[in-house]
Amino acid sequence: MITGFTVILMGGVSFCYSQANGTPPPLDEDLFLYKPVPDILIDTGKTKIQLSSLWQERPLLLAYVYAECKGRCSPYLLSFSNAVNTIGGVNRDYNVLILSFDTTDNISRVRAFCRMAGIDRNQKFIIGTTNAVDLKKITNATGFWYKQIGNSNQLDHPVQITGIANGQIRRIITGDEVAAQRLNEAVQILSGYFVRSYPMSSKNILFRCFETDPETGAVKITAGAMIFFVPAMGILVIIFYLFYFKNKKTV
Repeated sequence: MITGFTVILMGGVSFCYSQANGTPPPLDEDLFLYKPVPDILIDTGKTKIQLSSLWQERPLLLAYVYAECKGRCSPYLLSFSNAVNTIGGVNRDYNVLILSFDTTDNISRVRAFCRMAGIDRNQKFIIGTTNAVDLKKITNATGFWYKQIGNSNQLDHPVQITGIANGQIRRIITGDEVAAQRLNEAVQILSGYFVRSYPMSSKNILFRCFETDPETGAVKITAGAMIFFVPAMGILVIIFYLFYFKNKKTV
């Protein structure tokens, strides 16, 4: 009961703090898994394609950026690019779509920004824009949010990769750095392979029982696992006391 109350209390504090600062609470991946994605129109500059044509061909990794981003987008794209290079398989096992969430962007600016951020043309990522109506549809469906910062041209936003297979969301990766191991796990899930476990989006989860190394995928037990052992040990101590000390006093 105490543990449950603590989790609820901390969750409430986190939610209230995020609302007070005008930032939505951390994304809950479970709310979006297996939900369908809308079939929006993507403008690649050369042609216009339906989003469904990408995930019907093979699983899709969808990443959001915008051309005027002065903060998180560049290091995030570089990390994503490096992770893709490490695991390989792009355009063979999965497609990658980098979509601008700034409706004032044009495709030339977005492409130039991606090249500056380290996206190699040889990786054959699909870079595109969409209209305001379709943008709202896809961001709502995937839990992605953004808002203007004051009177500047900068947008506050999370960092997120959405894995789509057969028109459904199957994995969401958040965080400024994209580890190759986590990306590989996502691709395996999208391809229908069983992945025994993967770390949740937030690094601040209370009482995490185990965690995985982002590079090797090795699993190790953490202090949170003690939640399962403490009650059992307490019962054993009580039983030992009742049967040993009580019987000793009786004798």
